[in-house]
Amino acid sequence: MKTLLMFVLALLVAIPSARADEIAYDFALSNGMKVIHVPLAVNDVIALHLVLPGAAARQNESDAGIETMLLEAMTRGSERFPKDVMNRELDRMGARIGPQVGYDYASLRLLTLRPFFGRSLEILADAFLRPALDPAEIERVREQQLAAIRAKDDSPDEFIAKTLNDRFYAGHLYHSDMDGALESVAALTIDDLRAHAAKLAALDSAFIVVAGKLDREELRHHLEKWFGELKHAPSPAYAPPPHKALPGELVVADRPYPTHYLLGKFPAPAPRDGDYPALRLGLKILSQRLWEKVRTDRGLAYAVSGGLSSYAANFGYVYMSTTATSQALPVMWEEIARLAAEPAPDSEFVAAKAVYRTEYFMALEDMSGQADFLAFGELYMGDWRRRNEIADNVQAATAEDVRRAMAQWTRDIAFAVVGPADKIDRAFFAPPAVSLEK
Repeated sequence: MKTLLMFVLALLVAIPSARADEIAYDFALSNGMKVIHVPLAVNDVIALHLVLPGAAARQNESDAGIETMLLEAMTRGSERFPKDVMNRELDRMGARIGPQVGYDYASLRLLTLRPFFGRSLEILADAFLRPALDPAEIERVREQQLAAIRAKDDSPDEFIAKTLNDRFYAGHLYHSDMDGALESVAALTIDDLRAHAAKLAALDSAFIVVAGKLDREELRHHLEKWFGELKHAPSPAYAPPPHKALPGELVVADRPYPTHYLLGKFPAPAPRDGDYPALRLGLKILSQRLWEKVRTDRGLAYAVSGGLSSYAANFGYVYMSTTATSQALPVMWEEIARLAAEPAPDSEFVAAKAVYRTEYFMALEDMSGQADFLAFGELYMGDWRRRNEIADNVQAATAEDVRRAMAQWTRDIAFAVVGPADKIDRAFFAPPAVSLEK
């Protein structure tokens, strides 16, 4: 019954997605800036994302957090729209402007209604091209960002990710957290922010994605008005190298918690790579098995999961919070080994595909999700037209594909543990002597 319900839901939400494939298109502004548009006429909501690829390459250890601070500051007022005026205008129109910053790209995002698209875009463009960077407002943004950084040390889940990433990302573009560190964020100046804003405005790899009911010429007119005259400089190629395998790595952070928090990461195929769909399915099946066998059947963990991320330099992960590390870890290793040695039975395999398909379509239910999907295809698949390939390949994957991918990619897991160090037995973090091949 649960699988049938998920299948019906997937069919219902697939309708706008299928139509999006038929009507999406792209064009270039007079300065060459690419625009990708899916003119869905579901309602009057318009989502526009100004996408800035390669965010991790635009910072280093000394100025880490600069893009996060700058894009947040852009939403706090511009030359033509001081903060109070900007907020009043956006509230009047029911519009929102906000940033999103990740390793592979950053974006300034607009959500508005069609009758107010032109005015909303005018505000976003002025915020991006002429941010006010008021000193008092910058200090408020800085304090909020510093508070968020400090909060990561107070959350076990955030702290364990920070602990492992420091080792797993060593020497990599991803090593500097996009939120920055206390020292780097404290040292950023308004001159630094202005210089970085100029760099973003000249980024020739920037592009715009739009989802919503707009006429092609209407959209072109508005975008040409505010972005068509930008002068772009060549952007260096952004190609973060794969992560290095760290077999047997274990980082322990001694904390007086009543439980241990475990996080393991391993290098994994990027979204456009051939093994990605099969490994995505395999780790979904693993996550469900761990929940059943570690938590439900044995009561050995409060939370347990596994999964695959979606970065240009990608990784898979396993996670657990437990007071019974030495009992829970052997179960985890056993399930990883079993998935690497034996094709999953049809019942698990079909259910995992159904869950993936439902999650996939639910992410496309609103205009922001549609815009994100266009950007994902362009950034991670090399062309927005290829954005559905992963979903298609997940459905086409066989149980043997999953077994082979699990055997190939889940061998070298690097772990971090946060909790009482004197209760950690390192022997359980190494995989047992079990062959992962048939």
